[in-house]
Amino acid sequence: MISRTSIGPWIAPLIAVWLALPPPVLAQEPESSFSETIEVNLVNVHVVITTFSGKPITGLTRDDFLVWEDGEPREITHFAQVLDGVPEPAFDPTSPEAALPHPPVDADAADLPGILPVTVFDRSIVMAFDAGLDRPYFKRAVNHSRDFVAEHADDGIWWSVVLLGRRPFNLVPLTSDSAQVVAALDELATDLRGVRLRPALAAILADVWWVGAEPRRPKLEGPWCRLPLTEHSLSPTYMAQSLSQLFRAYASVPGVKACVVYQAGSGGSRLITVDQVLVADRLVDLWSNLSRLASSTGFAVYAMDVTGLDHPVVATASNHGSYSTALLHSIPTTSAPDFGAGALAANTGGEFVQSNDLARALEIAAQGTATYYSLAFAAPRSHDDRPHHVEVQAKIPGHPFARVRYSTSFMDVDPRTLLVEHLATTADFPKVGGAIPLNLEVEVHRLLEEQVDLTATAKIPSGQLTFVPRGDDSIAEVDVFVAIHDSRGELVHIKQDHRSLPAIGDDHEPLEVRLPLRMLLPDAPYQITVALYDTVSGLSGMASVVLSPSATSG
Repeated sequence: MISRTSIGPWIAPLIAVWLALPPPVLAQEPESSFSETIEVNLVNVHVVITTFSGKPITGLTRDDFLVWEDGEPREITHFAQVLDGVPEPAFDPTSPEAALPHPPVDADAADLPGILPVTVFDRSIVMAFDAGLDRPYFKRAVNHSRDFVAEHADDGIWWSVVLLGRRPFNLVPLTSDSAQVVAALDELATDLRGVRLRPALAAILADVWWVGAEPRRPKLEGPWCRLPLTEHSLSPTYMAQSLSQLFRAYASVPGVKACVVYQAGSGGSRLITVDQVLVADRLVDLWSNLSRLASSTGFAVYAMDVTGLDHPVVATASNHGSYSTALLHSIPTTSAPDFGAGALAANTGGEFVQSNDLARALEIAAQGTATYYSLAFAAPRSHDDRPHHVEVQAKIPGHPFARVRYSTSFMDVDPRTLLVEHLATTADFPKVGGAIPLNLEVEVHRLLEEQVDLTATAKIPSGQLTFVPRGDDSIAEVDVFVAIHDSRGELVHIKQDHRSLPAIGDDHEPLEVRLPLRMLLPDAPYQITVALYDTVSGLSGMASVVLSPSATSG
């Protein structure tokens, strides 16, 4: 897993433990003016080392590693080893480095909405199920996952359940409540027992399998809305398109992240057809781009072939009536590793698993997010929105067959781009959370049948922002983003702005950011999300409100 971090020179000597948690940070010297800031682009590399049988290898030091970027050697400036989720040396929760963003939580889960108390167990696992799986395989995968989550309820993992189809459906948003995840998976398995699905699940799957014309998305403009991660077409396979949206949806969630993909075979779809083989070069490029996207958003992918080891070619040929189709179906696992979920796993530092134990991928993912090495080097450039290749070598005495897993490439993008990627995805994915608490209030005045004047007011405790001297005042520089989603959860508008906020006397007194906007909106519920990015600390906050037609005034 690779993440980018931009910091100023005064942050560079911070303890290496900080890098065990890889949120993007942008900082500068408090005494300097903004024009004198020197940014250092740090690249964090998440490295998992195991024996051939999968047992973690620990005890290595910085001197045991060598790192190259684009073929050039890089000096490892920061190093940390994390054992069972705890960095070494011991992490001090009272240190300044503890003020890091965390995954979103419900408002009643903490004193401040969307804020989780600091913990070193910031690791998230997204379970993504191909909605097109045959029902017996689907049911087995869900049951194995449910049992695993129940057994690891106290491991401090944040869970999410997503169904993959033409677009992803977020069945369970990211949560640390394992009981909620178990209940949802149990209900999902129950619904799959009969031939006829219950209406609730049928509606979900109908939405996942939706094959109509894609909705027209608004054009995103501005320096952080160019979205270089989404320029590549992902149309050849719905799996790639759905995973692309999933990765972007959780792009701004910090910490160590794994995505466990349950699908049949190792290709980008359930069957690798002759037509797909004929366009293999295109598929290789597609999955390479998707691998860079996953790494850039902080994900390692663990792909699980739900057909396990009991899936001979003859059985496949019998089921699908074509020996050639069956043969092609089996190719990616052994001789075509350049595309499909197997390639995605290999390129992101994850693993492709074929086993009759369908919880095996979850087990490997949980281990990889708990025990690993965190390395960082300074890239000789600012964020350039371009792909870069990474190579890591480790000296491992006594383990000649050790396995070293890490992301091999990434897009070097600004953290604000990742924040916009998150905002631009569907409203199914939570848009509340971050390190900076926001209290969002929205006033709407309907002018015509569909035209409204909108004023969003974000209130931020001034002590949560970073102020730097400017003349006789102290100023906090923030980038503000506003996103609006319609009743179907689709993005209809996104706007960005930059504000300079003067310091006030009381750190607990809220600062207000007022954002007027005139919109054409249908007479239906819609969600408004405001995200704020502190350009000095690199921390962000996000809050959402849902407005119904009755909330508007004439």
